[in-house]
Amino acid sequence: MSRHDEKGLKLMSKQGRATIGGRKLRMTSSGRMAACPAVILVHGLWLWRNPWLQWAAGCAGAIRAAGGQPVWFGYSRRVAWTTFLRPTGGTAAQLVRRFLALYDRVHARHGPPSVIAHSFGTYLVTRALSDFEHARLHALILFGSIVSETFDWATIVARGQVTWARMRNEVGAHAAAVRFAAALRRFGYPYGESGVTGFQLEERSPSMDARYAGPSLADAALAHYCHGVWVPLLGLTQRPRRSLRTRTVAAPVPGGAMQARMRLSRLKCRPDRQSSNLSW
Repeated sequence: MSRHDEKGLKLMSKQGRATIGGRKLRMTSSGRMAACPAVILVHGLWLWRNPWLQWAAGCAGAIRAAGGQPVWFGYSRRVAWTTFLRPTGGTAAQLVRRFLALYDRVHARHGPPSVIAHSFGTYLVTRALSDFEHARLHALILFGSIVSETFDWATIVARGQVTWARMRNEVGAHAAAVRFAAALRRFGYPYGESGVTGFQLEERSPSMDARYAGPSLADAALAHYCHGVWVPLLGLTQRPRRSLRTRTVAAPVPGGAMQARMRLSRLKCRPDRQSSNLSW
C-alpha cells in the first residue's frame, strides 16, 4: 500500500521505500525517514513545461548534495490557474490547506522546514503564513515574487514564524511575469510586484531584498546558484550522511568445508538433465 503527498512525496508502507522525484529517501533502521533538514519547493503557474523539469530539479540536487531533504509540493495546471484567477475561491483555500497538511507531515519528521517558492508559489506560502500562525519556517526564499510590496512581514517575524536573518527575496527575476500579475490589482487581485521592486518595510526592519544575479529559470547553472547562495542561507552546511549497510554472516559450522566439498563432488558426478535431453 502507498499514498502520495502533493505529487512529490510518495510515502510507502513499512515494507516499501519513500521516494521523491523517483529517488529513494534515506531511511533509518526503524523504517522512518532520516532526521535531516527538509526544504519544501513550491512552484508557480504551469505554462509550457513541468516546473520540476526546470528550476526545482536543479535546486533539489543542490539541497540533497548539502545533506538536506527536498520535498516537492506540486499541483496541476488546472488547479494553478483556477487558484490564480480566483484567489478567494474554494480551490485556493483547499490548495493552501494542502500545503499546510504537507507542512505538518514534514515538520513531524524533520522539524521546522525551509521553503523555496517561485512566482505564484510565493503567494501561496505567504497566505499560509498569514492565515495560520502555527506555521514556522527555518528559512524562506522567494524569487519571482508576486506578493504585495506592503505585505506585513513585521507581524510574521513577531510571531516567530520566521526570522529576518533567514529570509531572502530575489529582486529582478522574471520581471515580465511579475508585472503581469501586479497589473491585475486594478481588478481587485491581491498580487504585487515585490519580485521587481522589493518589499516596503519599516525603517527598523532589516531588508530581505537581494538583487538576483543568477541564471535563467531553465538554465542548468541554477543548481550552482542554489548551492552557492541559497544553501548557506538554508543552513545546509553539513555533508550528506552515508549509511553503512551490514550483511549478516553465518557462524562457521564444524566440518562445513568438508561437507561443501562432498556436495560439490556429487554435483559433478550428476548428469545434466538439460544436456542429456538435447543429445537424444
